[in-house]
Amino acid sequence: MDKAQQALHTAHENPTLCMREKDVVCKYASTVSAEESFFKQKARIEWLSLGDQNTSYFHKSINRRQNRNKLLSLTREDGEVVKGHEVVKSEVVAYFHRVLGVDQMPRVLK
Repeated sequence: MDKAQQALHTAHENPTLCMREKDVVCKYASTVSAEESFFKQKARIEWLSLGDQNTSYFHKSINRRQNRNKLLSLTREDGEVVKGHEVVKSEVVAYFHRVLGVDQMPRVLK
């Protein structure tokens, strides 16, 4: 890819070099995608082999996922930051109530 880009830099209007660079970039993107897929599959295999064994790996990965999915604070539309589980929960419900225009909130959220 470097050679194709260097050649294109010296003769930037050459259509053959443009096509060559495009082909090389497409091959590179395909290779990166295949590599990413390989590592995803490898991680899934590791998860399947270790996940059900109640190992520290299993607990760390679950804790990491839970921490990543938490909403610890929220910035309101007026710029004020709110914290705390109940306050964040009520802000989310109020926001979607305003956006969706729901007349009554579901019983589960009351």
